[in-house]
Amino acid sequence: MGVRLPTMPLDLANRPGWYEVEHVCLEDQASKRLVEMGVSVGCRLRLLQPGSPCMFQIGECRLSLRGSCCEGILVRELPSDIGHGS
Repeated sequence: MGVRLPTMPLDLANRPGWYEVEHVCLEDQASKRLVEMGVSVGCRLRLLQPGSPCMFQIGECRLSLRGSCCEGILVRELPSDIGHGS
C-alpha cells in the first residue's frame, strides 16, 4: 500500500495533476450544485490551472471556480500512475 498524501482545500492545490475529492463542505445550495456538476466525494478530478480561478476537469466537463467554492472542496493529490479515470 502506498503513502496517502494529506488532504487540502482545492484552492491550496498548487500544481496541475490528478486529485480525489475527499469532502465537499459548502453551503447546502452550493454543495448541491457542485454535485449536479459531478463534484462529489470519491470522484477524481484533473486540476488544469491552480489558483483563482482554478480550472479542473471531471470526465469530459471542465469547471472553473474561485474563492470560497474552492476552499470548501477538500482533495487529496493522487500519484501520477493512478490518477486517470474519473
